Amino acid sequence: KTVNADNNSITYYYLGQNKKLYISYDTAEKVSEISYYKVVTDKEEDNQNVTTGELMMMVGDTKVYYNEAMVYLKSAEQNYENEYSEDIWDVDLYGNGRTFDSLLKDEIIKQITELKIIKHQAEKLGIILSEEEQADAKAYAKEHYEGLAVKDIDQYFITEALLEKVYADNILANKVYENMTINVDKNVSDTKAKQITVWQILINKKDNLTEEESAKAYQKVQNLWEQAKETDDFHALAEANSEAEKIEYTFGRGGGPKEYSDSFEQAAFTLKTGEVSSIISTDYGWHILYCVSDFNEDATIQVKEDIIEQRRNEMFAELYSEWSTEYDVVVNTEAWNAIALKDE
Repeated sequence: KTVNADNNSITYYYLGQNKKLYISYDTAEKVSEISYYKVVTDKEEDNQNVTTGELMMMVGDTKVYYNEAMVYLKSAEQNYENEYSEDIWDVDLYGNGRTFDSLLKDEIIKQITELKIIKHQAEKLGIILSEEEQADAKAYAKEHYEGLAVKDIDQYFITEALLEKVYADNILANKVYENMTINVDKNVSDTKAKQITVWQILINKKDNLTEEESAKAYQKVQNLWEQAKETDDFHALAEANSEAEKIEYTFGRGGGPKEYSDSFEQAAFTLKTGEVSSIISTDYGWHILYCVSDFNEDATIQVKEDIIEQRRNEMFAELYSEWSTEYDVVVNTEAWNAIALKDE
């Protein structure tokens, strides 16, 4: 039994005499899919299991064995442990009883599925790796293999040829992405992407101030505002007097500091380069802004690139969604669930 939260389905599989029957039920309706497989087991297949490990999943007619799945899983494991330590695996991130290692293993299955489907589609589209790209995959594999511990090579049946295949699949997937999204709309207006940069001086509004103390604090703000209008080094003035940790902000429309009210962003966008704002009052305190740039070209270009990349991602996601309907994905859940990262 396998529960797939992505499409609200439950799959039961029945095994017997080298035959497998998979029946998927929509949790809200009824039977949504039936798949039948006859798995041929011969001497060659048995011999392969000695060098690859158990069959972990099938994507269409592509088989993925233990050793290939572990390349992806161990790479991800190392990255997360380097970032968060080995304690990450028992963390219940969403408070639903599922530990982080379980979530990661789901993501690995998803990643492998995507790569195999994209590889199949590449064949249909006639997209292949160039000699240079094949050489890159070979070089990456060699470097990766030479960095592995002998015990890992033996335990997970890792070979340099397997790693070359893994890197080739990833390079090919990226090439398919580039080819299929090359014609995405790249027109992004300056109005939509425009970014500005400001510096601020903040004097906090303290709770429970007497009327006299409040007046004194505001007088300090007024004195700083007068200095701000005259100084040639607003940043130094801010460093010496601001009660906020952050002085510089770069943002576009709707992207101002969330901790401050809209009046902060509105005031910032009325300024021209080199101008100082009036005193702005928010729940946090009194702000004085200096406009470093009313059109930060580098930041604007970056936002344009981000918008275009988002369009490409959305375009490819639609394509992949169509492709994925053509493939049955079968996972050896019993074997896969038995793998415990913290014990590996």
